[in-house]
Amino acid sequence: MSRTNQRTSFEQIKTQFGRSFQRGDRVVCEGRVGTITGITYPHLRVRFDGQQISVPCDPRDLELNLSH
Repeated sequence: MSRTNQRTSFEQIKTQFGRSFQRGDRVVCEGRVGTITGITYPHLRVRFDGQQISVPCDPRDLELNLSH
C-alpha cells in the first residue's frame, strides 16, 4: 500500500473510530508493547517487541504508549 493510501486509511481510522494513530507510534495491546508498522484497513499492523512480523490489531484495542 502506498504512503498516500496509508495516510488516507489512517484518516479513515480517525473518522470511524475517533482514534488517531500514525506509523511508528508505540502502542500497547492487551498488555503487549509494539510499534505501528502500517495499516490494512480497518486494522492497524503492529510489530510487537521481540517479534519479526507485524500482525493486524483492532484500533479499539490499542492505546498509545507514552512511556517510550
